[in-house]
Amino acid sequence: MKKLVFALLVIASTNCFADQAWRCTKDTKVVRIFLANLQPDIAIPCEVRVEIDGIIHRLTHEEVDPKRCVVEAKNTVERYNNQGFDCAAD
Repeated sequence: MKKLVFALLVIASTNCFADQAWRCTKDTKVVRIFLANLQPDIAIPCEVRVEIDGIIHRLTHEEVDPKRCVVEAKNTVERYNNQGFDCAAD
């Protein structure tokens, strides 16, 4: 039982990440990208959200693979950078 608890703790610690946000601006347009850890103790589920003009769009919804959330968030930031937005951690 102790080995199982230890293994779960190791898995949980490798999956944890803090909520992250980016603010992307271009002229007067502002887009915010959020990587949300819905259960901070284990980072599962997580989701990526984009806020445009006060409207939130969910790119992923309760994703169970935190690595996929991180990749999706980084790809989204890169996509806005490629569109001429200036993105920075918020």
